[in-house]
Amino acid sequence: MIPQLGLLLATAAAFAPTRINKYSLSTRLGATPLGANLPLVITTIDARPVEGEPGVYDFDKNIVGDAADDDAHFFKDVTVREEKGVNIYRGTEVQNAGAAIDEIARQRGCKHCMMYVHGFTNTPGVVFDAVEAMNEYYKGKDVFVIPICWPAERVNYFGQKEDAPGAANALRSLVPGVMSATTPISVMCHSMGNFVLKKFAPDDPAKVRFKFHNIYMVAADVRSTTFDKGDDTGDGADILSICGKKVHVLWNWWDMALLGRRALNSGRRALGKVGDEGKQGDGKLIADASELVYRESNDLNKQVEGFVNRRTGHGYQAVDGALDYYLAEL
Repeated sequence: MIPQLGLLLATAAAFAPTRINKYSLSTRLGATPLGANLPLVITTIDARPVEGEPGVYDFDKNIVGDAADDDAHFFKDVTVREEKGVNIYRGTEVQNAGAAIDEIARQRGCKHCMMYVHGFTNTPGVVFDAVEAMNEYYKGKDVFVIPICWPAERVNYFGQKEDAPGAANALRSLVPGVMSATTPISVMCHSMGNFVLKKFAPDDPAKVRFKFHNIYMVAADVRSTTFDKGDDTGDGADILSICGKKVHVLWNWWDMALLGRRALNSGRRALGKVGDEGKQGDGKLIADASELVYRESNDLNKQVEGFVNRRTGHGYQAVDGALDYYLAEL
């Protein structure tokens, strides 16, 4: 058995950002546009209004999250500049989120939009790099990606988890605007981003106002029993209630980060590590394959660059095989 210290180190290594933030050097000469592959950005970070510029806001990775947060921002024309070693992002508030999504879909020739909810300790720059790469891969294909940045200023597992309910509540404020989009919208959540998803889903079916086309739960840092019959939390049913087509659970038995997570959560196993192991065909799940799909994803993890990253088994959400899977299932 791996000692607890080893588990914690494995968790830290796997959750830590692995991409170099390419904007950190390019912003020293002034504000730089994020570019055509990042046309829209959603954030629940408590952005600051820019004096003298109505509808324009600044935000950065150091803004502390709030468990009682109740509003989010939908930005266009986002730029980045560096101040005292910190990247400051500036965006213009979108007035009609649905129309903005439909317009980007039209410009890119896409039939679908996919939102991306990141996991533990991912700063805005790391998330934007990842989404820019996804949209570059999807160029000329039927989908484009919008990042959802929620506070990640705490390099502390339970500290960031405390921010998740506020992030989820804040995202609900965008639902009325997003509902007007004619473009089908799916969501891909990675790691602790699935905890945000769980908190976003209403606990009463009568409160459901919006459904994602598909939901992709990748390396999910939520309980392994989420979709089990007899689970007394109702979390799985709540998530299914906000999905119009299918919930896809992408899991990897060799996920060492989620093994470390078990040590931090009183021995409880994670959905993203064990998937539907031992539950196939026994009527033990609350939905069948017409609504709930499990995909063992060690083959996707083998596409991750870097020996250490592959060994942690957790960061396969944006490899080519995963992107192809999301697209094929839309």
